[in-house]
Amino acid sequence: GVPEADLEAARTFQRRAQFLLDFVEAENSTGFHAPQESVRVLSLALDYARQGQMAVRPLKDRHAPTPSPIAAVDAE
Repeated sequence: GVPEADLEAARTFQRRAQFLLDFVEAENSTGFHAPQESVRVLSLALDYARQGQMAVRPLKDRHAPTPSPIAAVDAE
């Protein structure tokens, strides 16, 4: 697994993105009466979500399990 401290930045971005998504969904008048504002907020949420993905990308290679070699099998 990945240490919790290494995931903190990604979690922070994810929380921000989720908050903005929840805001647009819960604040229906903003979406209905001001669609441009909804698009702006959703674009910001998308940006935060993408930053969270980019924050964990380097961790993938650092914490990936090392594959074990496959033993050769005689076909006789």
